[in-house]
Amino acid sequence: MSHPPAEHWTPYTQAMPVTTPANPITDTLATNYYHKIQCIQVTVTTDANAANRYAILQLTDPDSNAYVFTADTAITASQTVVVTFLPGGPSSQTANENAISVGLPANLILGGAWSVTMSLTNIQAADQLSSGLILSQRAAHQVP
Repeated sequence: MSHPPAEHWTPYTQAMPVTTPANPITDTLATNYYHKIQCIQVTVTTDANAANRYAILQLTDPDSNAYVFTADTAITASQTVVVTFLPGGPSSQTANENAISVGLPANLILGGAWSVTMSLTNIQAADQLSSGLILSQRAAHQVP
């Protein structure tokens, strides 16, 4: 597949809509564009219930083929953590008290109409996903 030349790519930020309950949150990439993913990020706020939660990113193409990436680092009770899925990022996950970074394949380019879903395993009653963002560069599909 041939992609547009570098000068046709422009920065683009897409906020993911949050619903209640906020697990999962899903958004669909704009059609008629290629999306060169810079990062996909979500803020996770956990309640006081003791449980290990793990963030999951699912990318689903228009033919319903799903590609799933799971953070190996647990998010425990009473935390607010920013989880960032980063193309070309660390092959081993990094974490500190307030952030988890998960590597994705480098140069991740998705076509239009892919869905992006963020969720948690072991979700508890008052856990929340918020501030979901898809940061990318995008370029229009070329018309032959």
